[in-house]
Amino acid sequence: MQLTTAVPPAWGVQYTLNLPTEGAARAAAAELSGMGHRLTAVRVHGHFRFVPWEESAAAYLTRQAIGRELPTLLSRWEDESDAARFALAALTALCGTRDRRALSGSATLPAPAGSSRADVVSLVAALLSDDREGWVSALDRLASWLPGVAEKAAGPQVDLRSLGLALLPDLVFDDVASGITAEREMP
Repeated sequence: MQLTTAVPPAWGVQYTLNLPTEGAARAAAAELSGMGHRLTAVRVHGHFRFVPWEESAAAYLTRQAIGRELPTLLSRWEDESDAARFALAALTALCGTRDRRALSGSATLPAPAGSSRADVVSLVAALLSDDREGWVSALDRLASWLPGVAEKAAGPQVDLRSLGLALLPDLVFDDVASGITAEREMP
């Protein structure tokens, strides 16, 4: 496995590490992330993949590990609760996995119109279907209640898909955490 990283402040300086195993690569990526390095590319078994600039090496490798387990998790889609399906659909979008169950299932997730959940589900559906107009629409709705989204989306070089993917983990976490808090507060 080969990792290519860049380090601030001279982002143009790159280092390439050849590592014998994925475990060694994961450990090296975590260490490099802690030192401010950003993973820019990975070569596994001769296949070269670029990594979004904003993603840390540890986050990239974690996402790849989750992606390898998704087919097993998605095979139980019908047996899962709505909350688990919501998380699985988001993970499927984050990992770039193409899965018909998650795509069609995202349309049936409970999300009251006008709610933050509806906006997040719209973003997940747009990412799953690779729908550029859907990303724009979902990000516009998110920007109406998350001012930082509008600020980030306004940049001239912003890739809206990458922005949606960068926002998604926190959006899902906040949604799930608010549901857990609400359940605890019930009499």
